[in-house]
Amino acid sequence: MKRKKIKFQKLLNGNSYPLAIRLNVFQWMIETGWEFQESYYTRGEHPTVGVFEKLWRSSCINMQHYNSDEGFHTYDGLEDQLSLSFVGAIVDSGVLQCVKDWREKERITLNGARMLWMDDERWISYRNLRKMFDFTGKTLNVQFNPLHENAKVISGIMLTPNNQGWQVIVKYGFPENALHGSSWSHDLLPERTRSVAAAVLDATAELERMTQ
Repeated sequence: MKRKKIKFQKLLNGNSYPLAIRLNVFQWMIETGWEFQESYYTRGEHPTVGVFEKLWRSSCINMQHYNSDEGFHTYDGLEDQLSLSFVGAIVDSGVLQCVKDWREKERITLNGARMLWMDDERWISYRNLRKMFDFTGKTLNVQFNPLHENAKVISGIMLTPNNQGWQVIVKYGFPENALHGSSWSHDLLPERTRSVAAAVLDATAELERMTQ
């Protein structure tokens, strides 16, 4: 690992930082903001939301709750979500107090900067991510669901973050309607890893083994 100076304003400028650095910063934001939560009243309920939801969704108000089966599922979607996340984390004014408290604690301002530890992410690239996501539509040679033995077509690959790191989830269904019908999910990695590069490479190796 090495320390790198991150200027928050540069995170808003598209590709000013390589993808690997942006994913590292995204993970740092999730880890440091995980405990910053609060409840608000909506439709007779008091859901708890906070920094994680702000990073994952474009708004902390009237949002759908984060689902463990969701995640980055296309390369283009990953880029779009990162852009929305950094805007919400750094400059969005319509945020809950818990997000403001997190920004103050971590000294996150538009013109600010932080020295952050970065994993060696030389192996996280556009090509590697696209290769992993492109397994969607392929047929598994293993059976994850004994009750539905023909459910073997991959309907989606999800790269999911939380405060423990990264997991890759494969969603699968029946050949005739895998992309739009019933589907099930399976964790590809035995446990989450804080290295997104390791998650992507290990998951890709598993997918290659499971689809040959």
